[in-house]
Amino acid sequence: MPPATLGADEAVFDFRSDSPRIARAHGAAWRDAFVDWLGGLNRANASLSWWAHTSAAKNLLSSPLGDACLGVLALEEFLARTAAARVHVLGAAPAHIAAMRERAPPAHWKVTAAGVRLPALEPLVRLGWQFARILALWFAGKIRAPRGEAPQAMIFTYVDGAFRDGPDAFFGELAQRLPVSARYAAFVHSGYRAALPKLAASGYEPLFGSLRLADLLWSFKASLCAWWRAARRDGGTLAGKPAGALLAHALRWDLGRGGYFYNLLVHRAALRLLARWQPQWLLYPFEGKSLEKMLLLAARTVSPRTRIIGYQHTSITPRHATLIFAQGEAAATPLPDRVVTVGEVTRRYLEVQGRYPTGFFVTGCALRQRGGTPFERRSGKGKSRLLLALSSSRQELVEAVALCRTAVEHGGVELAIRPHPEFPLALLPGELRAWTQGSARNVFGTELSDNLQWCDAVVYASSTVALEALGRGRPVINLRLADLIDADPVLNPLDFHWRADTPAMLAAAASDIVALDSAEFHRRRRQALAYVDEYLKAPTPAALAAFLPA
Repeated sequence: MPPATLGADEAVFDFRSDSPRIARAHGAAWRDAFVDWLGGLNRANASLSWWAHTSAAKNLLSSPLGDACLGVLALEEFLARTAAARVHVLGAAPAHIAAMRERAPPAHWKVTAAGVRLPALEPLVRLGWQFARILALWFAGKIRAPRGEAPQAMIFTYVDGAFRDGPDAFFGELAQRLPVSARYAAFVHSGYRAALPKLAASGYEPLFGSLRLADLLWSFKASLCAWWRAARRDGGTLAGKPAGALLAHALRWDLGRGGYFYNLLVHRAALRLLARWQPQWLLYPFEGKSLEKMLLLAARTVSPRTRIIGYQHTSITPRHATLIFAQGEAAATPLPDRVVTVGEVTRRYLEVQGRYPTGFFVTGCALRQRGGTPFERRSGKGKSRLLLALSSSRQELVEAVALCRTAVEHGGVELAIRPHPEFPLALLPGELRAWTQGSARNVFGTELSDNLQWCDAVVYASSTVALEALGRGRPVINLRLADLIDADPVLNPLDFHWRADTPAMLAAAASDIVALDSAEFHRRRRQALAYVDEYLKAPTPAALAAFLPA
């Protein structure tokens, strides 16, 4: 820790609080610098062994590389502007430390509270554990050969051990609505043993069922080679300074924790399944993931006549750097033949921001978001009722609940919390969890429509529930938490949309919403309803036809 009392020529930089504050001031400019840097590396290294790295996708949620890059830029900005002769740096991750040693002389800064060190050999240990686990499934007979007739359309999707029969989590009831035979091939995120019998009963094909022992051995060997190459790749420059240390840490993180091995298994399994099925169409959720590139490379190799269609299935935000290309990057990247969007708003955003080929996007429809008749405005009597809709991460859960707690304790606000299934309230620190049990409603597992009918407004950081709320006539309040890049899925200015950075701003927004007169409230609501109709288009026959191009 830094000294209890700082000298006149000393200062403190904390990655946990100062990085978001400084990065927000630079917004999209720093995101674009990150995209240009990593996009250039993608152009230079384009190959199967490179695309298997999770970090190559520029995904700020599935890899720590983006936050590490933006954090280093924030520290450099702080060092450039402070008059202190010595800066104590708190909360530094190993990637931060290695990068700063490579990019800046240490005389001006000192790490005094570092994160856990990631030894170079740790990814090898974790890789061995991944290999052993999948090998055990193989010898236990849990990886089985595909069965049944080959479909005309193969729909790739994601499931986990909590899978239940019913509408698909990404494609809804699309398989039943297509005029051709269609089957799902599923990548199981977790809980393979629990998911397998459920998939068989529902007619889903587990993608890894096509693997052979030779595929497991090949992927393990290729992963070992990638570990050796990780520290030897040219990292180029980020904002004019060397970035080799940032890249090396990210690539080895991919091998230990980010799924490099599993991405290779996806490629090998897809080679075998697509060679057998030879579908006319391959549909998959379009998110720009490295795993998707493994699927596309396999399809182009063994089933070149298959038309590949990506489905942009949900809302997007400025934080989705994975959907943005650097100049010339798209030409070097495996891409589908077309991408069908959920509506006009996301299509226009990606066409303007993303540097995609002309005509690449086609407006489709929303397959899994449910609309409905707008609710009437509540009477406004009593406390303002706020529904906190959560998604994304444990960090978002903790920060959002803590902010809302302070707003509730100021008075005038009643809170209900709708946690994400992967981040329940049980993950909250003890004191905060105890507060929610006594002072907030936990509406996990209940119908969203019931929650929306109960509340006056929806509070969120990045959840698509914001759009569903607007579509049911409820105003929304976006929380700006510690995200380095804006995570709001509402991409255009709306009068039914508020922002809050502090508990006081949240309480003020809730008060403003209740105070709107009827005419102004309904004017704003009409604007929001029209916006959501464009964002999440209805599944008409014409929209569904976009999924099966000739």
